[in-house]
Amino acid sequence: MKGFAVWLDDTGERWDLKGAQAAIFKAAHPHFVPLGNFVEERVELVRPSLDPDKEWPVYGVSNKVGVFLSHMQLGEKFRTPYKRIEKDWFFHNPTRANVGSLGRVPIVPEDAVTSPEYQVWSIKNPEWMPEYVEALISMPFFNLLIQVHRVGAVKERLYARNLMEIPVPNHGRDFQKRIVQKWTDLRDRIAAAEKRIEEHEESLVAQVLADSGIEVSHSRKRPKAYALQLDEIERWGVGFNRYTWSLEDMLQSSMYDRAPIESVAFINPKRTKTIPNETRVTFVPMEAVSETSGAIESAEDVPFDEVSKGYTAFEEGDVIWAKITPCMENGKSAVARNLVGGVGFGSTEFHVVRPRDPDAVIPEYLWCLLRLKAVRQAARRYFIGSAGQQRVPDGFLKDLVIPVPPKTVQESIVEGVRQKRLMVSEEYAGLAKLRKGGLAEIEQAIVSGHWV
Repeated sequence: MKGFAVWLDDTGERWDLKGAQAAIFKAAHPHFVPLGNFVEERVELVRPSLDPDKEWPVYGVSNKVGVFLSHMQLGEKFRTPYKRIEKDWFFHNPTRANVGSLGRVPIVPEDAVTSPEYQVWSIKNPEWMPEYVEALISMPFFNLLIQVHRVGAVKERLYARNLMEIPVPNHGRDFQKRIVQKWTDLRDRIAAAEKRIEEHEESLVAQVLADSGIEVSHSRKRPKAYALQLDEIERWGVGFNRYTWSLEDMLQSSMYDRAPIESVAFINPKRTKTIPNETRVTFVPMEAVSETSGAIESAEDVPFDEVSKGYTAFEEGDVIWAKITPCMENGKSAVARNLVGGVGFGSTEFHVVRPRDPDAVIPEYLWCLLRLKAVRQAARRYFIGSAGQQRVPDGFLKDLVIPVPPKTVQESIVEGVRQKRLMVSEEYAGLAKLRKGGLAEIEQAIVSGHWV
């Protein structure tokens, strides 16, 4: 249906396409009831600072893996109370719920906590299965309703009270069990496909580098008991030093000179171009960068004065690299090309890398190296910040030592990587088809109440 009409009163406070779509959805499903009939908010607070020497497990949530152990943090490092969580509770990031950052809590320690900013809730109706609710909140129709129920002028958020207003169907336990089985099977198939594609792509890229005289050194874990000289310690922390690697020896080459990235590229440089307010520029939110293709796929064309403050500036040929979890781990980085007016602005969660001399180092070559899984895994150990808001400091990029082959070799590497990535593009298309078809089938069953 490309065209439709809806009464203005039924759109609520949101007067846009999504508000209208939600109004039509509600009208078509009058038997749906508020989610708050079945779940309730949990606001139990823990004060880790009262036990300063204890290491507390802090959990985060992402649209990629759901709820996960983010890091361990000493009690003395906490500045505010955190929220307690338990197995089969749920929580979400209020600013990222619209992109799927909701999840069910797995088996966690008794002292597990999460950010006070996150919205924590649990099932209060014993007839509702946690696994079913996990499937329910992952459905496309539920995401549409999240979009509508978010509140706020500048940065919209989904608070627990807004979540409770979302209309959902009330199905019996036998029906829920069938949905859960279908949902579990789909997730297993998707996970297997994702792992296969990731391993395939990584091996292909590593082969291109190896053929060009560059070796990627993967880190190895030391035994549980180990000793280090003080001058061997780059950074404090048992977890950090348990791995045998360094920024200096991760990318090796016996054929080419090597140098820290900072010596061949500017990290987070200032904007060099003067732009009149009426000029239109490219705007790149985090979601516009594809984690599968590693390219900017849905940039916006906006007036300069709308994005001139509060955003990261970059220019044609710069590499933008996500620094925040989980975007960094997922591979959200791209070379900025075809920018309107040669200038772009984007999320503050991007680091910008600009070659000092494009004839010495080309941006696509830097992008190939920074997107390597080994590099992203190493960057994760440099995270700073609190749960769900951990970021890679710019020092990681500055100190990472890379081989610097001649420009012709760099161009050959880039073309080789491009060709290899084309080989897995069909696998990505098949995965997308699997995910879309599986979700559509489960959603139809949930919404209609009839098993297909």
